[in-house]
Amino acid sequence: MSFDPTTSMLIIVFYACLDYKHERFGKWAAGHLNDLNPSVPFRFELMDHRRMA
Repeated sequence: MSFDPTTSMLIIVFYACLDYKHERFGKWAAGHLNDLNPSVPFRFELMDHRRMA
């Protein structure tokens, strides 16, 4: 990317990926969120999309 996404941008992308079941992009967003906030006590993760239905 030509710019670094903000935490707010990544959260929006993460939840959109949950809604539309875009696993690969959601994992990317979750990884970046976890890297940006290593001291946060919870981690962003995508669940298995077959269990989300």
